[in-house]
Amino acid sequence: MTRAKQYLCLLSTKNAEMKQDPSSFIYEIDEKHLEEVIHEPDQEAILANTTAPVVPLNWSEATETEIKERIKKYVLAPTHLNTWLKSPRLFYERHLIQQPMGKSRTLSFGTAIHAVLETATKYACDNKQAMTKELAYEALEKALTKEILTAHEREDEIEKGRIVIDTYFESEGSHL
Repeated sequence: MTRAKQYLCLLSTKNAEMKQDPSSFIYEIDEKHLEEVIHEPDQEAILANTTAPVVPLNWSEATETEIKERIKKYVLAPTHLNTWLKSPRLFYERHLIQQPMGKSRTLSFGTAIHAVLETATKYACDNKQAMTKELAYEALEKALTKEILTAHEREDEIEKGRIVIDTYFESEGSHL
């Protein structure tokens, strides 16, 4: 607002999901400088301007070209070789096509352990003391509730996580 030279447009919406309280600065503007303009958009014009024409595409040719380009740049990693030995199709889907896939249970567990360590660090900074084992268990359970797991998987990962936390506390001498 401080950089406006001649005009300043302040916008708002009647869309209840997007509406926010107006800036407090609006109430500081002298009313003689305000002009309310209500704009009703032309829905057909918006649709015509935002909808791109669909260009026919030969998907098999485009896919083949893309895969050839990826193969030129591809470097075989040991884990990729293990995937190939397990299933060439899985290798193709994961590493060449790079098909999106859900987060594995192992990655979910790692994310939860990372969250416990992050919580412990924040706790230590805020409280000037180490987090207790019980608080670490709570942080683990809270983190695992955010992961997409079945109830059985979650219970298994909580049990596994408690073992990891216990082992850490034993090796580090009762603090995290």
